[in-house]
Amino acid sequence: MTAAKQTLEQLKQRVSSLEEEIIRLKDVEKELCDSKELNHTIFFNISCTVFLTDDHGKFLFISPNVADTFGYSPIEVETLGNISKLLGINFFPRNDLGEHGESRNVELQVTDKLGQGRHFFVNVKRVSLKEATFQYSCRDITDHKKAIEMADENEKRYEKLLDSVTDYTYTVNIEDGKPTSTTHSASCQAVTGYSADEYKADPYLWHNMILEEDRSTVTEKINTLITGKRSDPFEHRILHKDGAVRWVKTTPVPCVDEHGRLIAYDSLVTDITELKESELQESRMRHRLEAQWKIASLKDADLQTICDHLLSQMVEITESWYGFYGFFNEDEMILTIYSWSKGVMSDCAMHDKPIRFPLDESGLWGEVIRKKKPLIINDYHKEHAGKKGFPEGHVPLTRLMVLPVFSRDKIVAIGAVANKAFDYSDYDLKSTSTLLSNVHVLLERQEVNEELLKKNRALKALSKCNEALIRSTKESDLLREICKILVKTGNYPLAWVGVKKDDTEKTIFPLVQFGDASGYLEDIRISWADNEYGRGPTGMAVRTGKTQVLKDIALDETYFLWKDQARKRGYASSIALPLRTKNKCWGTLNVYATKPDAFDPEEIELLQELADNVSFGVTAIRTRAKQKTAETALRESQARMQAIYETVQTGIVIIDGENRQIIDANPVAAKMMGLTKKELIGKTCNEIFCIPPGGICPVLDLGKTAENAERHLVKTNGEKTPILKSVVKFNLNGRKCLLESFLDITALKQAEKEKGEMQAQIRQMQKMEAIGTLAGGIAHDFNNILTPIFAFTQMLQEDQAPESQAYQDLGDIRTSALRAKDLVSQILTFSREKEHELSPVKISPIVKESIKLLEASFPATIKIELRVIAKDDVVMADPTQIHQILMNLCTNALHAMMESGGVLEVRLEEKDRNHTSSRRYLALTVCDTGCGMDKFTQERIFEPYFTTKDVGEGTGLGLSVVHGIVRSFGGDIIVSSELGKGTTFTVYLPLVDQKAVETLHDQETECPKGYERILLVDDELAIVKSMGRILQSLGYKVTERTSSIEALEVFRVKPQEFDLVITDFTMPNMTGDRLAQ
Repeated sequence: MTAAKQTLEQLKQRVSSLEEEIIRLKDVEKELCDSKELNHTIFFNISCTVFLTDDHGKFLFISPNVADTFGYSPIEVETLGNISKLLGINFFPRNDLGEHGESRNVELQVTDKLGQGRHFFVNVKRVSLKEATFQYSCRDITDHKKAIEMADENEKRYEKLLDSVTDYTYTVNIEDGKPTSTTHSASCQAVTGYSADEYKADPYLWHNMILEEDRSTVTEKINTLITGKRSDPFEHRILHKDGAVRWVKTTPVPCVDEHGRLIAYDSLVTDITELKESELQESRMRHRLEAQWKIASLKDADLQTICDHLLSQMVEITESWYGFYGFFNEDEMILTIYSWSKGVMSDCAMHDKPIRFPLDESGLWGEVIRKKKPLIINDYHKEHAGKKGFPEGHVPLTRLMVLPVFSRDKIVAIGAVANKAFDYSDYDLKSTSTLLSNVHVLLERQEVNEELLKKNRALKALSKCNEALIRSTKESDLLREICKILVKTGNYPLAWVGVKKDDTEKTIFPLVQFGDASGYLEDIRISWADNEYGRGPTGMAVRTGKTQVLKDIALDETYFLWKDQARKRGYASSIALPLRTKNKCWGTLNVYATKPDAFDPEEIELLQELADNVSFGVTAIRTRAKQKTAETALRESQARMQAIYETVQTGIVIIDGENRQIIDANPVAAKMMGLTKKELIGKTCNEIFCIPPGGICPVLDLGKTAENAERHLVKTNGEKTPILKSVVKFNLNGRKCLLESFLDITALKQAEKEKGEMQAQIRQMQKMEAIGTLAGGIAHDFNNILTPIFAFTQMLQEDQAPESQAYQDLGDIRTSALRAKDLVSQILTFSREKEHELSPVKISPIVKESIKLLEASFPATIKIELRVIAKDDVVMADPTQIHQILMNLCTNALHAMMESGGVLEVRLEEKDRNHTSSRRYLALTVCDTGCGMDKFTQERIFEPYFTTKDVGEGTGLGLSVVHGIVRSFGGDIIVSSELGKGTTFTVYLPLVDQKAVETLHDQETECPKGYERILLVDDELAIVKSMGRILQSLGYKVTERTSSIEALEVFRVKPQEFDLVITDFTMPNMTGDRLAQ
C-alpha cells in the first residue's frame, strides 16, 4: 500500500510539474505575441529606403540609406538603371495605379549585394514630382519575419508538448457506495479532447465516450472497485472529441476513510494508442510475414490450393467476413473466381452461384478494372457511382475493399474482402496489396509450372493412347482405354465417346466413358439434330465435323439444358472432338475440365491429334474386323457349300468343258449312278445322261442354257431314272467347266399321279355334296308329306278297335311311315342338316334289320353269319348312325371278298374294354375272310381320304366317318388284319343301365289335355289341318292360318283371344322367328 501511495504521489508531482510547464509555455507565447506587435510598431516607425522612378522604372531618386537596406551604394544602385533589377521583379504598375496618390503594398524577397535573401515591405505610390511618376518606399522586414517564424515555431513546440502529454488523473467521490461527482485534471484535454470544465458540466461524459463494445468491461471493473475489492489496471477504448478511437489504460487507486470505507478513488489515465498501434502494426506485420511464409511454403501445391490459402490470409489480416480471389482472361473482360471464402457459399442464398463474371455486367468491383486502381468503400449502403445492386439471395455487404493485381501493366487478377467490423484503412490496402503482389509472383510461377505439367500430362496421355491404338483389337476396348487414359493420365474428370444414331430423334448414345461415377451421362439427353438438344458442343461437333470448345459451362447459353447437372459435378469447360471415317463423322470424343477456359490452343491441337489417331485406329480395327468377318464368312460359306455339296439330295457333277469328262461329283450323284465317286470321275457326260438327238450337247455345242430340263439318267444297269437337270457355266482354275445338277423326280412323278387321283376324289366329293344338298331339300319336303300321314293314321287308329283289321292295317301304314321317317333322317344326316341326338338305343334290332338289307345285295359267294350273344344291348347312340357304322364296315368287307368270296361274321356281345375298368361295353364285331391289309395300310386306315380302292370306287371317307361316330358315342374301334387271312373290326360302345331305361319308360304318361286358345301357323295346309285336328281332339280351341302375314293381322286385331302361338320356322314372306318377335 505504501508503494502504491508513493507511486501515486510521484504521478501527482509529475502531473503538477507538467501543468506548471504548460502555464510557463503559455506565458512565453503571450510574450512572443506582445513582441510581434511591438516589432510591427517599431518597423512602421523607422525610416524607409525611398526610390523615385519614371513610368519605365528608371531611377530618378535613391534614398541615401540604401546601403543599409540593400548593401548597395546609391551610385551602384543607379548603375543598375531600373528598379526591376534591384527588386528582382518586372514591377511597373502604371496600368494598375491610375490617379495621383493611389498606392499599392506588396511583400518581396530580394537578394542583397552579399547574396543573402531579405524580406521587404514595398509601398508603390503614383506621384507627380517633375519627371518622377512613381514612389517606392521599401522597408526591411527580414527581422520581423524571423520573429514571426520563431513565434510560430514556439507555438508549434507548445502544441507538440501538449500533444505529448499522455497521462492525466481524475477523482471520483463515493458516498454510500455510489459515485457523486468527478474531477478531471487539466491535462485531460490532451488525452480525450474534452476540457475539465466539459467533464464537470456533464457527469456522464466519461461513461458515454467509452466505446459501446467496451462499456460492460469498464462497468464491471468499476463495480468491483466500489464493492471494496482490488481492481487491476485495465485497457479500453474511448471516442476522442475529434471522432478518433483512442486506446487508454486506466489505473484505479481506492481512497478509504479511517473505517476502511471507500470514499473516493483516483484513476490515472494513460493514452496507449501509439503503443496499441505499434502492437497492431507489429501483429499485422507478423501476420503478413506469416501469410507470405505459409503461401511460400506451398510452392509444390497446385494453383487452387495456393489461391485458397491466399484468400484465407487476406480475410484473416483484414479481419473481414467474406472475400474472393479470381483471375482475368487475356483481354481483361471475364473474371473467373478461383477461390471463395468459406462463409460466402453457406450464407449466399442465390439459386445459381456463378463463378464467371463478365466485366460489362459488373458493378463496383468493375471500377477497379476500368480505373486501374484499388477501391475502398466503408459506406456500402449509400449510393455510389457504378453500383448496380445485388441479385436476389446475394450476401449483403457493409464495407468493401477490392485490389487489382498487375503484371506487365495488365490486370491479371483481383482480390476482394468485405464486411469488416470497422472501416478499411490505408494500412489494410497497403498490407493486402503487398501480400497480393508478393504472392502473385508465386502464382505466376505456379501457373507456368501447371501449364508445363498439363502439357506433359497431355503428351503422356497422347503417347499412352498411341500405345493403346497399337495393342487394341476391339473397338469398344480401344475407346474405353482412351477415356481411361485421359482421366487417369490427363487428369481430366470425365471423358466419353458418343456415337450418333440414325433414329428419328438423331440421338447421340454414350458408347463408353470413364470418370462418370455419379450418373451424369444417364441424366442428360444429347442429339445431333439442329434443335435445343443438338446445339451443345457434342451435337455441333457431329453436325459440323469440327472441334467444338466450350470455354465456360456456366455462361454459355447453348449449354443451358445440361448446365445444372454439369456444375453439380464440378465440370466448368469441355471440348468435343469429331471422330471420322472417310470424312464422315460417326461420333465424338468428349473431354471435361474442372476449370473454365481450361483448353489452350496447344492442348486443343494435341487433343485433335489424339482424336485423329483414334479415328484412324477405329477405322483400322473396323477394316480388320471386316476382313476377319469376310474371311470367316468365306470359310463358313465354303464349309457350308461343301456341306451342301456333300449332303444335298441333288446329284452334282463338274464337267471339263474341253474333253467333257467328269472331274468331280458329290456322293448323291455317285449313288444315283450306282458307282463310287472314284469310278464316276473320268467318265464323259454322255455316259451318264441320255444322249441328246444327233449327239449334240445343247449347252456346249449350241450355247443354250439348261434349267430344270427333264432328262433321264442312265444307271450302270441300264435303268433310266427321270431327273430335272440344270447346267451352269463357270471357270475353275482357268478352265471352262460346267456344273450339272440333277434331281431324281421319280417321287415327284408319283406325287403328280397321286395329285390327279386326289383331284378326282375331290370332284367326287363335290358331286356327293351337291347330291347331299339336293337330298336335304327332298327330305324336308318328304317330312312335310309324312307329318299328316302320321297324324291322320293315329287319329283313325284311335277310332278303331285294337282287334279290328282296320286297326292293324292302320298300324302297318304307321310302321311304313316310321321307316320312311328313318330314311328321311338318314338323308338329313347325310346332308349334314340334322344334328344327332343321343338316346338309349337297343342295338340288336338295328343290326338284324341291317343284315336283312345286306343279304339282298351280297353275292352268293359271300356267306353272312349273325351271332347276337349279348343280353344287354342298350347304348347311348343315334339309331341312324349305328346303321351307318354297320353298313360301312360290311360294305368294306364285301369289297375285300369280292373276287374270292368268303364269310362275313357279325357278332354282338358284351366285352371288357380292358381289365382295369369296371365299365361294361357292347362289342360289335365285323370279321371277313378277305385279302387283309399290311401294317402301313392299317396305320392309315382311319385317315380322311385314304383309300385302297380304284378311282371312282370310294372317297376314302367311310372309315374316318365311322371312327368319328364311334368316338362321339364315347367308344372305340379296333382293327386287326393280316395279308391273305382277312380283317376284323371291333366297335366298343359303353352299355347303359337297363333298369334306368325301364324306369324312364315307366314314367311315360298319357298325353295331357287342355282348353287354351291356340293360333296355329304353317304354310303347308295338310300340316295345319292334321295338327289342328289333334289339338282340337285334346280339348284346345285352334285358329288355323297358312300365311304368316294373315296370322299377324289376326293376332293384332284380338291379341287377348290367344294363349299360345305355334308357328313353322321356314315360311314365305315372314319367317316364324320374325312372326314371334
